[in-house]
Amino acid sequence: MTIAALNALNLSVANAEKFVDSVKDNSRILSFFLGGSSVETESNLNTDLRRSTVYKDASIIKRVQPSYVNVVAKNIPWVRGQVYNKWNSSSTSNTRHYVSYNNNVYLILDNSVNNTIRENGKIPVSTPPVHTSGVVKYNDGYSYLYLYTISATDKANVNSSEFIAVPDTTVTTHSGKILTAEIDLSEISSSNLVIGEKNPVIPILSDTGSGASIRLNTIVVSSPYATLSERLYKIIGVETINHGTTPYTDFELIPSLTAVLTDESAAQIADIAGAITIGFSSFEGIRVRDILVAKYAVINMELDSSSITGEIDQTSFFNFGILEDVQKTDGQKLFTGDDTGESFSNQLKLTIVPLGTASSDPSTFEIGDNVVISSISGSSQKQNSKVVSSKQAPFTRINLEVHTTQLDTATTGGKITFPKNDSIYTISSVTKPNIKQNSGKTLHIGATRFSLDDNVVNKRFFAQVIQRF
Repeated sequence: MTIAALNALNLSVANAEKFVDSVKDNSRILSFFLGGSSVETESNLNTDLRRSTVYKDASIIKRVQPSYVNVVAKNIPWVRGQVYNKWNSSSTSNTRHYVSYNNNVYLILDNSVNNTIRENGKIPVSTPPVHTSGVVKYNDGYSYLYLYTISATDKANVNSSEFIAVPDTTVTTHSGKILTAEIDLSEISSSNLVIGEKNPVIPILSDTGSGASIRLNTIVVSSPYATLSERLYKIIGVETINHGTTPYTDFELIPSLTAVLTDESAAQIADIAGAITIGFSSFEGIRVRDILVAKYAVINMELDSSSITGEIDQTSFFNFGILEDVQKTDGQKLFTGDDTGESFSNQLKLTIVPLGTASSDPSTFEIGDNVVISSISGSSQKQNSKVVSSKQAPFTRINLEVHTTQLDTATTGGKITFPKNDSIYTISSVTKPNIKQNSGKTLHIGATRFSLDDNVVNKRFFAQVIQRF
């Protein structure tokens, strides 16, 4: 029979790869914001309404470093006493057909001694895989193909126990070789399970490959007084003896069995062959991302306190988000090339002067307080803006940082009304962010609780988002 390519293209994996590749080659520019003015109370922030007002929340925007975006798969650690499945052509990412141990990743080829359908997914592991090349079968019946070692850099970049980085590599040392051999004993009639040879080794015949062989595991069922030539054996399992030396693109199981089981009838051999499944890897090799179904991309975001304080005065933050293709107010890209270290303020910054009995003490304002901005013409915004920072400025003035969707309402000579105590302030200066509001696309919004501390030098904000494709 002709061997079908078992590593068929997985569109989800391909989409994850395209996403990551586009970030790494700078054709897709990702950035993230840190912001918010109060503790998030909603469990789902990724609604259409929230996305439409996301720029009001954003305080500081920084580019996501391309090296911090990688293709990942779910981490399935090897744990003593756990039960794992073995790989087959219909495996998916949640069938536990691979494991990681000591930073090495292995594909499970066998998970029992006799590789029967009945035993599949029933035998707990007891011996961890420790080899770093080829296939090794251990005493607990589990057989593992070594795939790759997770590098220290990739481990640090993923920074999660739930996912592992998956390199864009192909294991060619196992090209066109046996990956699985399994038998469904219930598919063979009781009489056809009995053969005249003990544990016969079956070389797999092929027009292309060579060296692969399986063994039919048996037990004696004849009388202990039977002569050696008259003894009968019952098939209880199948086992790979040699995975192959040169790549297979085809094989014939019935002729392979016939060449060894010379005393059995053609009907009995056909019955046995119909219950055995042999899976070969692709002639081109095993593409690791496909076989681990690596359909996820990890996006890491990092911002230190020195970058924050260099741009804005706000010190407490409650949400973050991932943005794509943010623009400047002139329509140009906010980030280009390799400017991974840059960050930009998205705050409306105002210097205000107290009028009448209004206080000049910046502590009058607290983060999350509402203010109403009025232009010099007297027109006011329809929605309240939120104070996110207040600091003392010279001559009893106050420097405010405000979250608002009404940037154009704020003008020099306009007014700030503070409903909390009905005080009024004159706007003496305005600094607007050089970021085009609502530009680009919002990919994710998440909650956080991050605050700068004067006693902690260079405190770091870190967040990680796993995108499924």
